[in-house]
Amino acid sequence: MKFSTIGGVIVLWLFSYTANAEVSDNDPYDFDFKPNILSDSPNLGALSGFVLPGVIQGLDGQYQKTTWYATSTLVGFAGYGHYSDQDDYIDDDDRDNDVLDIEYLNATTLKADFTSNVALNSMFMSSYDAYQSRAKYRQFDHDVTVSATPVSQLWKAPFKWENLSKPSTYIPLLLVAAYVSSRDNVYAIERDDSVSLFEAHSANLAGNLFTAVGEEAFFRGYLNTELSHQLGQRSGLVVSSLLFGALHSGSGNQASFGAATAIGGYLGWLHQRNNYDLEQSVAVHYWINVIAGIAELEHGGSVPLLQVNMQF
Repeated sequence: MKFSTIGGVIVLWLFSYTANAEVSDNDPYDFDFKPNILSDSPNLGALSGFVLPGVIQGLDGQYQKTTWYATSTLVGFAGYGHYSDQDDYIDDDDRDNDVLDIEYLNATTLKADFTSNVALNSMFMSSYDAYQSRAKYRQFDHDVTVSATPVSQLWKAPFKWENLSKPSTYIPLLLVAAYVSSRDNVYAIERDDSVSLFEAHSANLAGNLFTAVGEEAFFRGYLNTELSHQLGQRSGLVVSSLLFGALHSGSGNQASFGAATAIGGYLGWLHQRNNYDLEQSVAVHYWINVIAGIAELEHGGSVPLLQVNMQF
């Protein structure tokens, strides 16, 4: 994700902060004067949760969540700042060889990528968590609902048999695996001696867990739900999928706009089909990325990652 994208979200947040809030008769706050940040507006909660991770949770008295979202975001940004400032950090212009379809990777760059991924997706998770907490004060239209499954349960979703055993999960994953095996040496990650294969695979497994939970929480849990409420389920699915695709540049091992939009549409369809529960879409997103990462590390796979990158 480029810095301008984060800036755009902040502008939206500032606009929402000054706008009139949606107020419920079941207001949980007993204040004579209530600033808008304490409003029960789901959109304001989501935007505030993104810009200020953990703040909405703290206002709700959920201090453990506040600690987790704020700490993981700050540590992620600090780690990214530290590693990206090192002399051996490889920036994006030098990392991707579009002619040979190779990405160059060393230990410093791997750590920078991992920590920035943690920071961004912690912001995504905080946003959806805040949206969930405010959604209970609103009546949703178009048969839309907000899942009660907490973000903390989504970490288990890729490993639950009830998700993996569904044909709508394993069939697309088998197709992805078949596509990888049929196209060798299309895209590869070239590691230097500072990164072992075990370390690269570990980063693939752990990093994509943050990616799948965070991006599904934000793009499906928040955007697909909210847009389906505002526009209707079909239009909401289309628009949220286009937004997801727009944040994928297609550079390096990142999915192109078209591929990300199509797969985002499938993930959004699963989200709606499961009564807006995120578990299955998290599982599918996670394993698509893991399969892609394994292919690239082992033999130069051809499946691009569904991952939003943050660049400064």
